[in-house]
Amino acid sequence: MFKLRRTLFSLAMITTASVVVAQDNTRNLADIRTELGYLSSQIQGLRAELVDSGAAQSTTASGSPLMRVDAIENELRTLTGQMEELQYRIEQIAKDATNRVGDLEFRLTELEGGDITAVGKTRPIGGIATAQGDVPDGVELTVVEQSDYELALASLNDGAFAQAVDQFDTFIASFPGGPLTAGAQFHKGEALGGLGDWKSAGRSFLDSFSSAPNGKTAPKALFNLGVSLGKLGKTNEACQTLNEVGARFPTDAFATDARSEMTKLGCS
Repeated sequence: MFKLRRTLFSLAMITTASVVVAQDNTRNLADIRTELGYLSSQIQGLRAELVDSGAAQSTTASGSPLMRVDAIENELRTLTGQMEELQYRIEQIAKDATNRVGDLEFRLTELEGGDITAVGKTRPIGGIATAQGDVPDGVELTVVEQSDYELALASLNDGAFAQAVDQFDTFIASFPGGPLTAGAQFHKGEALGGLGDWKSAGRSFLDSFSSAPNGKTAPKALFNLGVSLGKLGKTNEACQTLNEVGARFPTDAFATDARSEMTKLGCS
């Protein structure tokens, strides 16, 4: 049994090590996204100035200033697309690694005769979302807003669920209707789920989805609402909700997760 534990632990370490670089890249990509957004706004301002001043009409061997600005903006668009594709791939790798580690933890507990119902949710490889990961594109946050949000995220990441719930409640009350409201409601739902309060968690996921039905957190909020309903034994409602994930967000990764969850629940 010791040999088995050592083997499974080694596999978990290998899986974790495979995404260490991905963790750093994800943080770097968030910084790059911010810089690209800033550069894009600067280019738009420069184009407006060129058009207003008439400088765009003066041509040179290398083309007009406006043509050169267009070329730079096209390059920025290409870089942004490549960055978003890379970020998606990193997130998928981290998600797959988390699932593998969770499966190993479950199998190890089962083989050692432990209580498999006591196996908690696996801590995500690479941590949980940052403020920048939840904020709508092109929206700037205040220093206090970002700081308070990430403080609550840190509590959630550390497993201090009750504290995280209080902190997200305070955040939602302090910044009602803000760009991170949907994200705060979603993560509050995660914290409530960690406490086993699936009824309140479901309400929080529903609030998150209702706040931004087309936002970044919408697919996972709707998915987690379905999971919460399943935990409460409301299988029909859970199946309907999970089916909506694929209907509304067919290309999102959570659509695949929703189909898997529907299979577990025996949805028709």
